[in-house]
Amino acid sequence: MPHGRRFSFLEGVQRRPGEQIRNCQRVAAVPQIHWVTPRQFAAFSVFPTMTIRAQLDAVATLLDEGAASSAVRMLRSSWEPELPTEDLIPLYCMWTRALCDMGELDHAITLARRAADEFPDEPDILIALGNVHDLRGELPAARDAFREAILGDGVGALAHYNLGAVLERLGEEEDAETCYRNALASDDEPGTMYEAAAALGALLRRNGRLEEAAGVYESYLDEDPINVDILVEHGICLSDLDEFDLAVERFELSLTLETEHAGAWYNLAITLYRMGQPEEAMGAMEKALRADPDSPLTLAVLGSWYLARGAQESLALKVLPLVTPAEPAETSEASKAPAKGKAPAKAKKTAKTKAKKSTKAKSKKSTKAKPAPVGLTTTVVPGAPEANLDEALSMLYGALDLLTDADAFDNLSPSYASLVFEEVFEALWQRGLRGEAREVARRAGQRDWITAHMLDTLNEVDHGEAPQVSAFTVTARVEAGEVPEYWPQDVQGYTRGLTVLATDEDEARKYSLEYLRTIEAPGVQFKIEKVRPGGAEELLPVDIARPRARGVVGFASSRAFFR
Repeated sequence: MPHGRRFSFLEGVQRRPGEQIRNCQRVAAVPQIHWVTPRQFAAFSVFPTMTIRAQLDAVATLLDEGAASSAVRMLRSSWEPELPTEDLIPLYCMWTRALCDMGELDHAITLARRAADEFPDEPDILIALGNVHDLRGELPAARDAFREAILGDGVGALAHYNLGAVLERLGEEEDAETCYRNALASDDEPGTMYEAAAALGALLRRNGRLEEAAGVYESYLDEDPINVDILVEHGICLSDLDEFDLAVERFELSLTLETEHAGAWYNLAITLYRMGQPEEAMGAMEKALRADPDSPLTLAVLGSWYLARGAQESLALKVLPLVTPAEPAETSEASKAPAKGKAPAKAKKTAKTKAKKSTKAKSKKSTKAKPAPVGLTTTVVPGAPEANLDEALSMLYGALDLLTDADAFDNLSPSYASLVFEEVFEALWQRGLRGEAREVARRAGQRDWITAHMLDTLNEVDHGEAPQVSAFTVTARVEAGEVPEYWPQDVQGYTRGLTVLATDEDEARKYSLEYLRTIEAPGVQFKIEKVRPGGAEELLPVDIARPRARGVVGFASSRAFFR
């Protein structure tokens, strides 16, 4: 079972002030749970007959093909009240997995708990129970089940890996790293566990331990030198280490093995951009989009590149010097006349050019003719900057629409969504489309995907800097009679903590209310329950005594919805 989704999730880094394009790379996906396979059962158990083993193999095939309901029917027909233990254990595990694949999580947890009551010390049963808790979002319960599984006899790499995946999402990264290393050290199966290697490498990279991450990938590639996904991950690591030529070699080898690997094309594009080869980078990113046309990050980055290129072309096409000098103004009446034809259009400042999952230009715009300066002539390429602008906006808004579509992705990583929104925000802001950029920030704030960079950018413009500021934690209560579409549908409101930089408590209160009114829908009511000094130490590891932009700079706690 492959590690994570087809596209990779991102780990965000702080954007440097004025940086137009984020040097972001794809990294390994958020670690996902894995199930024991029939082959592993065969290694751990002795089957007195071939019947159950053959049926489990058939069930696994059905699950791999997406036919979970057929798998459940086959498992039901295999059930007998007096099945021996060595048959019941794998049957319980496969049945639990099939129910999960059908989305029947309530039935799956009932079955998994029954199996755990019957076999409380059986590692495979406990792994299945932990997986169901994980899928239900019950991470502490999943952690406890996996820990119990590890205490059993003969436990293999799978329990260690699954425990690490849960611990990482709980923020217990040090323990997660230990689990991944234990999974890699396990010798219950031949070869190194791919999922554990990918997860450990991503964890190390995210914490800046690039050399260690490179070592993990190299160790894996010693055993499996043509694993495309690990080749891509290793290339990302090398690119982050500024080993650009080696990184390009990794990506090119990956593309030789799998020509339509979207992650390889994307990261090759980012690396070429870092190497100062923008045209080659653009070509590679376009191939990444062809390989995965519904990748929000690829759409966002390529759209930002198109937008920047369109701005440069629009500026260059306004006036170009003649090959031969024009006659002096006082001797040429013609040179004083306005140039005929149309000059390149300026960007239309509206957020209504939203993409509907399409990367084609939506419309053409027109402008009034403008006079050419004396001694210069206008050179017009009809529609070139316009086409770039329309296509760029289509990509940028298409990326956001993909993320805000509730059915687009399962278990969407907030850090990935934040990174895409920030890329779109920065592209629009740098292009001068400030109103559109503010709307992007509002949409991000509604879903808790707004980033520190977006907040700082807006605060600097709206509130300016103060010679000295203090950090405050503001607790706010938000209620709505009619639930906004971006809230859970069965809630009345939420409370949350905001981290605010202000000169005093009154100003902190003012900025908090201003922020909440900006992001929430009309009709939502706000109340500030508490304002207290402090709370920005982890968020702001710099001296706040120097001039800083005032306003909401982050969140002291997530939204706690109430009913």
